[in-house]
Amino acid sequence: MPELASRAHIQNIVPVVEIALREAKCAKQEIDAIAFTQSPGLIGSLLVGSQFAKSLALSLNKPLIAVHHMQAHVLANLIEDPKPTFPFYV
Repeated sequence: MPELASRAHIQNIVPVVEIALREAKCAKQEIDAIAFTQSPGLIGSLLVGSQFAKSLALSLNKPLIAVHHMQAHVLANLIEDPKPTFPFYV
């Protein structure tokens, strides 16, 4: 349901970013750059994320980095330890 997904993104993007910053003990001004995912994906949800990221980057005068949506899903597995060994299946 693309419409429901984009509405959920609108409702949750600010609280999720606030929680992430709080848990990271990081102020917005300490961020070096803003990244967001772009296609492929549900266009409404991607637009919510990209517009939020663009606005935040502009307001903080930070660089904006576009990331391939599907590659981001795969690479997110590399954030925490233990790191998977290649090849791996998610």
